[in-house]
Amino acid sequence: ESSYLAGFHREFAKIMISLRESLFLTGSYNGSAKIMNSLRESLFLTSSHSGSAKIMISLRESSNLAGSYREFAKITISLRELLFLISFYSG
Repeated sequence: ESSYLAGFHREFAKIMISLRESLFLTGSYNGSAKIMNSLRESLFLTSSHSGSAKIMISLRESSNLAGSYREFAKITISLRELLFLISFYSG
């Protein structure tokens, strides 16, 4: 279980880094749509999708409205911690 969780967390970190770089470079919500879809598909495969759907919606709305890299970084950290806890307790 721990190796599965570590693998999930590592893979999630790579996706979040790509998402962060994309948002930082493009500065546009539309430019990150493909990465957001990939992230959603990854969560669906790990069976954390149902538990994280609300978090994903909040992340999408916040990043779209705030439009700031600094604010998005805070949301990203919270999202990573929450998803790690969700995957830990659901397993």
